[in-house]
Amino acid sequence: MKKQKIINGIDINRLAEIIDVIEKSPDLARFQFRAKNTWMNGGHSRSVIKSFYGGKQEDNTRSEPFILENDQPLIMLGKDKGASPVEYILNALAGCITNSIVYHATLKGIRINDIESELEGNIDLRNLFMKNNEIDNPEDNIKVKIRITGNELQENEKSFLCELGKKTSPVYKVITNAIPVELVVENELDPD
Repeated sequence: MKKQKIINGIDINRLAEIIDVIEKSPDLARFQFRAKNTWMNGGHSRSVIKSFYGGKQEDNTRSEPFILENDQPLIMLGKDKGASPVEYILNALAGCITNSIVYHATLKGIRINDIESELEGNIDLRNLFMKNNEIDNPEDNIKVKIRITGNELQENEKSFLCELGKKTSPVYKVITNAIPVELVVENELDPD
């Protein structure tokens, strides 16, 4: 058995084993994440996240669900009881790019001391409120600034890791490739 080698908080030997297993059986890489959302009042809704499917099986290891409060700021007639859905997108993008960077750095044996990112989501809300929902505002964008530090990390390695993080982040791909979303109206949802 190989001795455990931890880089950036990740067991590199275990990570390499997982990648090897997925290369031999690509179906293991198929995941289905789920969220159940309930409207509370006004701009406030609540999402519950617990189980997911991955590694060819249902995962029920979470003993408690994650509860995410969604709301709108006061200026948008919300009660500010949670982050806005757009802010959750920024959070998801930051977390996913950061994870991608850390995993790739770990595989390459690069030790990271710190990663910080600042995100700005610039959107035009006229599409939400106007009758003609086809306003194309070229100023709509998301800007991500990332700072990576490591004792022996060179500038070209930082750029390389950021590019890998961007290219391999599932959330980045969802946002930039406009993954199809199917909206189905049902009379009743599953009671779970």
